[in-house]
Amino acid sequence: MSNQDLRTLSELLVDEAASGPAEPERLPDAVGLLEISHDALFALSATGRIQFWNPAAEELFGWTKAEVLGTQSHDSVFGRVSKEFLEAQAAVMTDGGWTGELTLARADGKVVHTLSRLRLTRDDDGKPQSILIACSDRSNQTEWEQQSLRSQRLQCIGSLASGIAHDLNNVFSPILMVAECLADRFTEKGDTELVELVRNSAERGAWVIRQLLAFGRHHPTERVELQLDQLVKETSRLARETFPSNISFSTHTAPHLWAVSGDIVQINQVLLNLCLGARDAMPNGGRLTLAASNVIADDVFCRMIPEARPGPHVVIEVSDAGNGMSDKDVGSLLDPKNPTRADPPDCGLGIPTVAKIVRAHQGFIEIQSRPKEGTRVRVYLPATCPAETGTDTHSEPPPPPAQGERILILDDEQAVCDGLKRVLLLHHYIPVTVLDALEALHIFANDPGTFHAIITDMMMPGIQGLEFIRAVREISPDIPLLVMSGSLGHSEEVRLAARGDVSFLEKPFNARTLLWKLHDAQRDRPAPPPT
Repeated sequence: MSNQDLRTLSELLVDEAASGPAEPERLPDAVGLLEISHDALFALSATGRIQFWNPAAEELFGWTKAEVLGTQSHDSVFGRVSKEFLEAQAAVMTDGGWTGELTLARADGKVVHTLSRLRLTRDDDGKPQSILIACSDRSNQTEWEQQSLRSQRLQCIGSLASGIAHDLNNVFSPILMVAECLADRFTEKGDTELVELVRNSAERGAWVIRQLLAFGRHHPTERVELQLDQLVKETSRLARETFPSNISFSTHTAPHLWAVSGDIVQINQVLLNLCLGARDAMPNGGRLTLAASNVIADDVFCRMIPEARPGPHVVIEVSDAGNGMSDKDVGSLLDPKNPTRADPPDCGLGIPTVAKIVRAHQGFIEIQSRPKEGTRVRVYLPATCPAETGTDTHSEPPPPPAQGERILILDDEQAVCDGLKRVLLLHHYIPVTVLDALEALHIFANDPGTFHAIITDMMMPGIQGLEFIRAVREISPDIPLLVMSGSLGHSEEVRLAARGDVSFLEKPFNARTLLWKLHDAQRDRPAPPPT
């Protein structure tokens, strides 16, 4: 490239609006200026060969200078998305310059959105010599603009939903009032059943309107004490009436469900998002399960879920029989440091939206999923005054203390082993914790009679849980086994593969659940020999 070309290329970087050529003293080292530019700068010959390629161009497009210099641009760099680039080149040849947005290809196959400025240079005879190009990366700005447009569309939908809901309120209100009047006038059984049908239908319609109004609100409401059992039942009823007929439902709420403090609009959005996502994950139909129960998160429980906080919680569970997700996808969805995360294709769950609401309520989320076997999402919300709102199975007293039974614990997570060990020691067991399955088998095989039970995880590096269980059964067919897992489907696998006494501990669990399972597993066994 000539010095004049370098100066012209520098002008694109320094001041696009400047008129006339830059004076030499203003650009004492044009090449140096181009090399340190944050904009991708490159030049093409009149025949389309790449003549110049600065470090910023290497970073933006992924090709090194050695790979592209001297090559035809449409063969090596811009061949896959060349149409608009060709149009820009044609405009430059006619008008001498062009400025606009271009979508260009990277070496890895991805595309980048750029603001591009093209300038034509000519030789002493006035013939086209080079096309000088400066590209600024606008990918992040383009993504922000798209998110802003989506947000605006959602606001419009919310406003439209609110308007429709107010109009429908005027339709259903007189129906409900008339139904009440007719109920007093008609006493025959057939007539009262018809009136009751009209009233129930109008009440269901009024409930749908309340959901539309909640969706249309743009500002959060005050947090109040909520009883989630009714909200779960209403959401299930709405889903049954509106979802495709090839989706079946299972709904369960524990008795004496504790209250939570929350924004009813946002909690309702969590339930609707999860149910709609579960529906989308099952295009060919399947079972959708919606449940709510009480749970007390203790030290053992919190070691199994990184975001868990100790204390009483109400857990809302939504599960589907859809395509499921890999462990990598699950981890990405729950990573609060990854603001650009998105739901994997076909997983059917708006997790980022749900996670933001749940964390704002000081709660946390747990996802259990296996590819092609479905997904289960559990939302944990802190309970308010659980002692005053009733009791359930989680409030039962712990079992009687142990008598020095020796328990082998196998889990590749040190934190889980430490938590289990602490609980068992406090309850007078003698725990032996191991992080490696082969080491655990060696310890157990050397003296199986001294162990009263084994607690093992299903997912471990090297030997998997089922292999470990089979090996243990070969050594001691009747040793009680407590199998821990946080993945769907493992419970049935364990029952089919294990012979003899086996219990399944679904992660996460608390200390009381662990102690009762262990107590029940040993109920009919003789006392262990002294150690």
